[in-house]
Amino acid sequence: APNDYRVQQNYPNPFNQETTIVFSLPDPGQVTLRLFDLHGREINTLASGFYQQGVYRCIWQPLNLASGVYFYVAT
Repeated sequence: APNDYRVQQNYPNPFNQETTIVFSLPDPGQVTLRLFDLHGREINTLASGFYQQGVYRCIWQPLNLASGVYFYVAT
C-alpha cells in the first residue's frame, strides 16, 4: 500500500502516441487529474472520481493535439 500521495513522471517521456501517468493514494479520496497546455488552458480531465487506497495508471492518447509541452495536475 502507498505511504503518501504521489503523481509520478509520465512514461515514456517524450512520447508519440500515448503516455502513462501513475498516481498513488495512501487513503481513499476524491481525485481529479487534469491536463493543461503551456498557456494554462485546461485541455482534458484524465481522471475524476472517488478512488480507494492504491496505485492507479492513466493512459493518455493525445489525439488531435499539437506536439508540445503539457502539464498534468492532480487535486
